[in-house]
Amino acid sequence: MMLSALGLVAVLAGAAFTDSTHAVVRAAVRAVEGDSAASVSARWEARLRRSPGDREAALGLGHIAQLQYRYETAAQRARAVIGGARDALAVRGHLLSAASLTTRARFREADTTLVTAMRLAEALGDSSLLAESMIASATTRMRTTGLAAADSLLSRAARLLRDDDLRVQASLRCARALVLATRGRPEARQEALAAADLALRAGERRLRASCLMVVAQDWSRIGRADSAGAVYDQVVALQRAVHDRAGAAVALQWRGYLATTVGEYRTALRDLREAVREGTAVRNPTPVAWASLSLAGIALDFGDAEEAAAHAARARASFQQSGDQLGASNALGVMGDMARAAGDIDTARARYSEALATALVERRAASAFALLRGMADLSMMEARWERAAQELDSARVIGRSAGMRGAEEGMLSQELLLALRRGRLDDAEQLLRRSARTEEQRGRAYIARVLGAEYHGRRGRVDSAQAYLTLALDEMDRWRADLDERQLRQAVFEPKTFWADPDLGFATVLAQLVRAGRAGAALELAERRRARELLDRLIRDEALGDRTTGGVERISAREGIRNRSRFYYERSISSEALQAALPDERTALLEFVTGRGGEPTTLFVLTRTDLRAHQLAPIDSLAPAIARFVRYAESGVEAPALASTLGEALLGAALRALPPAITQLVIVPDDVLHRVPFDALSLAGVTAVVDRFGISTVPSAAVARTLWQRGQRSAAGEVLALGDPIIARRGGLPAEAGAPVGRDGTLPSLPYTRIEVRRVARLAAPAHVRLAGDASEAWLRRTPLERYGIVHLAAHAWVDNRSLRRTAVALSAGDGEDGFMRPADFAALALDADVVVLSACGTAGGVVVRGEGVLGLTAPVLVSGARAVVATGWRVGDRAAARLVGDFYESLVTGASVGEALRAAKVAARRRGAPVSEWAAFGVVGNATVRPRPVARR
Repeated sequence: MMLSALGLVAVLAGAAFTDSTHAVVRAAVRAVEGDSAASVSARWEARLRRSPGDREAALGLGHIAQLQYRYETAAQRARAVIGGARDALAVRGHLLSAASLTTRARFREADTTLVTAMRLAEALGDSSLLAESMIASATTRMRTTGLAAADSLLSRAARLLRDDDLRVQASLRCARALVLATRGRPEARQEALAAADLALRAGERRLRASCLMVVAQDWSRIGRADSAGAVYDQVVALQRAVHDRAGAAVALQWRGYLATTVGEYRTALRDLREAVREGTAVRNPTPVAWASLSLAGIALDFGDAEEAAAHAARARASFQQSGDQLGASNALGVMGDMARAAGDIDTARARYSEALATALVERRAASAFALLRGMADLSMMEARWERAAQELDSARVIGRSAGMRGAEEGMLSQELLLALRRGRLDDAEQLLRRSARTEEQRGRAYIARVLGAEYHGRRGRVDSAQAYLTLALDEMDRWRADLDERQLRQAVFEPKTFWADPDLGFATVLAQLVRAGRAGAALELAERRRARELLDRLIRDEALGDRTTGGVERISAREGIRNRSRFYYERSISSEALQAALPDERTALLEFVTGRGGEPTTLFVLTRTDLRAHQLAPIDSLAPAIARFVRYAESGVEAPALASTLGEALLGAALRALPPAITQLVIVPDDVLHRVPFDALSLAGVTAVVDRFGISTVPSAAVARTLWQRGQRSAAGEVLALGDPIIARRGGLPAEAGAPVGRDGTLPSLPYTRIEVRRVARLAAPAHVRLAGDASEAWLRRTPLERYGIVHLAAHAWVDNRSLRRTAVALSAGDGEDGFMRPADFAALALDADVVVLSACGTAGGVVVRGEGVLGLTAPVLVSGARAVVATGWRVGDRAAARLVGDFYESLVTGASVGEALRAAKVAARRRGAPVSEWAAFGVVGNATVRPRPVARR
């Protein structure tokens, strides 16, 4: 992580001056700290007007400019102080210039300037000036050359100092403490405390803040996050009191990083974002770059690899430009994390190895410790257990030598996972006992308890396994209830995807419970971690019961329903309650629970009268075949053998055990199963699943129950249909998505969407049709929509399966809107629709978050008030879509449910010979039993 004492150079530029020079610099510092800079500057400006060669006045003005981050003015004044002179004032000018360069992370230039200052001081025979210049140079060389070079300079400086020079003595000891802390040496904290005491006695509050930063870092190193946080609070308050915005940015970055290590994401984002703002405001790229690295780590926790890559790339570019070798090395490690998250083990290992080599040479214990743990994860991903054990042993040795007690405790879960994968249950038992004594951090406690559940399951202790898993989910529910940002709450149920076992054995434990005859308990536990954010928002919506304020207000209104949400988290939905919620005897709910790394897949099948659980093949063994099948389906190529193989593997046993009366399947997918067009699969004796069953999907059974209980409109509503909007290219989604933009900067028209929406209007009444420029985002967002029972959008769409940032339906721009309806925009609508049809390309896709489901367009539409969403799994031509959608509405006007109508349209498409790509793309998300009851036109 980032060195904390960049302010040392600035402090040293004004430290321990003699006679009038000392008084001038002290006056400048006090003027800025005491809000009297304007009046003091005016006096010095007057001196310069009387005597343009007054170098002391120029030095004072230069220091005020530097402390107020007016770098160009500071540099100009420094040049005036230096002139062509070779005296002590010239040395002070070089120190001032170096301070200005260092604050802007121009470390190489700063060091060159400091070398000039050292040579001049040495030629003058001024040992005090030489020592100051050496200490300042040491702080820059920590970044550009390495800790050994810094050590050498500090040792030389120590031999030159006077014992009564408190300021420079404090600076020396603070710099030395920084080197010790970077190497993970236990004596760093005492050295920093001594330096802070000297700074206090000398009246140097900025220097004291820099020294206390090292104290906080050392508390963090040994696992005392509470003590570290308290010191960081003190540092931030002190820096703000003396108007040190650059120092505050550094402290905020550190405090934000500390918050990420203990899972306090809300606090982390607050501090990191403020660090970026403050660092940017004072043109100090260093805290901005380091904060970006921490933000990259949080983005990885959220599963947003693209955002993480953007943060890390910005940070590394900044480090390389400034010559910050330490920063560049850490950025390399984060880029290794990203490669690990993407499953690119070779690239991840290469980046870790390069960064580790530098960390070992520099004896940076914390960095080496983290990198070795990352490499152990890679080895476990490859099932190279012995190598993983060796890497963890090496990390442990480094951690112990550096006194990193807290960090060593943090690797207990990793060691426990390894012991379980190696089948060493006695070792796992000992580690489990140790972890029970160190579960202060919520994320750490969750991981340990889930792994503890697996351990007890392997021992045959089913009661204990169930209890541990329940405790883990209780912990996560309490954690989520304390978080404000939606993305943060999702991250709680998204274990880091670069772990050797991202599922943490959850699927294994559920399978063990099923084998012990506890299918109901297993389903209950599975449901507790599914789609919790979506469910939370749906419950809030129902609790508020007001669709006139719009989704944003409903979602953000926490008071009055907070207790209800907490109560919901703390209780469970039993299998009996889910059975009672099924809409009829013709519906069955199928919920998949998968795990990676060879863990078993469990399929729960729930009907009004029965609950069964089937153990299926591990999802790893089916994933390649699923990917091939989806590619075939998207391209319109029939693959009967593959469809039958997957159909049998995923649904065969379950569907054969269903009563003949079952005709509707509600599927809760998991992992890669979110991409499967289930009704295109086939079974023995059945051409395709769609020939017998209507299929809909939901993120969880609890979400399905909530939507079923929501019911439908008390009266049939009007139909709203938007089609063929005018999409201007505005540097947004189309260009990034590679859409076919024409020479005039617009996307091609979708003429069949006009036919599509007009057919909808001809079939159902009353209908409101808006085309071209009238089909605008501005109109949709600003118009009361509660009267519409059916909302139909036929347009271009982009759904990015890696990031929500490039996911939107494209409508016409204008009236201050860019035309792109993003997920948050849909969530902010106030709908009361039985069904929303997103007749565009890939609208059912999105980012798959473990536990939460698909994050794209469908969930926000459900949040906005829709009961069901008809969406597509891939690109669909507007001509093919128009015909299928027309058949869908023809069934709706006869009184069919959404699920029945879509199945009828698919069967009709198959009978007329339409390729699988046209009919299997469409699916229902949500309550497929709702009957919109549009009035048929005569």
